[in-house]
Amino acid sequence: MTKGIQYILTATLFFTLMNIGVKYLHNIPAYEIVFFRALVSLVVCYVMIKKQKIYPWGNDKKNLLLRGIFGTSGLLMYFYTIQQMPLASAVTIQYLSPIFTIIIAGFMLKEQPRPIQWLFFLLSFSGVIMIKGFDPRILPVDVVIGVSAAVCSGFAYNFIRKLKKSDHPLVVVLYFP
Repeated sequence: MTKGIQYILTATLFFTLMNIGVKYLHNIPAYEIVFFRALVSLVVCYVMIKKQKIYPWGNDKKNLLLRGIFGTSGLLMYFYTIQQMPLASAVTIQYLSPIFTIIIAGFMLKEQPRPIQWLFFLLSFSGVIMIKGFDPRILPVDVVIGVSAAVCSGFAYNFIRKLKKSDHPLVVVLYFP
């Protein structure tokens, strides 16, 4: 197994553990969980930036700020849906974010999806509609919040891609928390 596959599997394990942790912390509001997650990220990232003597405020402040706003908004809504819906449904809806990332890239980065991808987008949305249709525990407002989280994530990913030309990766991560 290559190092890349090992990293992907390790990241998947940690994201799964994070999702389970958020689900079982249902007595703590999602915004508090996001706050403390951001606080830890902020401290760790800032220490790494200082250690490497990188300018922490970045070059493209507008896009860094937008990256932070969209990333944090997406995370807040995602954690909310994890707490309100069955875990599998919330995660499935969040997995729409790559679709929104590609669609938004058409506007932000002038990258157009291939025609076959539109079929896959339609199938993905159909899956989300089926999830809502078969599970009476899922409220329509929670589906809207979940899809909004995926849209915000799509914007955040595109800002990250846009910022790779102007700012150090640690600075881009710093603006998330």
